[in-house]
Amino acid sequence: MYRDLLNHKIGNILLYFANEVNPLYFTKAIKLLYILDETSVKEVGAPLTWLDYKVWKFGPVPESIYEEINSVKKENCSCSPLFEYINAEKVQNPFEEEKDAILIKSKDGISFNKFLFSNYELGLLNDISKKYKNFTSKQLVDILHSEGSLWDQIVKSNDIEFSFELNDNRSNFSIDFTKLLKDDPDKQEVYKSANNSLKFERTLNSL
Repeated sequence: MYRDLLNHKIGNILLYFANEVNPLYFTKAIKLLYILDETSVKEVGAPLTWLDYKVWKFGPVPESIYEEINSVKKENCSCSPLFEYINAEKVQNPFEEEKDAILIKSKDGISFNKFLFSNYELGLLNDISKKYKNFTSKQLVDILHSEGSLWDQIVKSNDIEFSFELNDNRSNFSIDFTKLLKDDPDKQEVYKSANNSLKFERTLNSL
């Protein structure tokens, strides 16, 4: 949603995960990004990355990041701003027999910039890394598919399970984090205020 404003932050988050979770495969990385944002919304009212997570067959996926990093499987690999922070290499995943997996590693000479994050965000990054460090990608997918999850709600309410088979396991539906805040007006206000601040910053940058 605000990739132009938050690429540095997103890049540093992936760099942090690459340093703390080893090995870090791409599927696991994007699940950790989602868990990070969902947890932040639940706890304080706003996500860290403001990524647009699409409802795909294997869980919520930030489509723009998926396309950029997945391009390493092609000879005409496109440049992603995230490659300033991480390297992505096509490999065989021995843990899950996943063909053409992508291994994410920190970029040599690049250090995590903690000054982009609040104390809460740094603590959350640490907590998420420790909690899910030894989970496989499949285990994370299962968690995000659990009964009542945002992914599950959207799939069931829009009856899109069958359409996955017709659309290369994808859909155009997006995760709506505000559903987590419907009973908490204070966190609704936090979300609204953070969103408006980013909109204002984008407007200033365009002048």
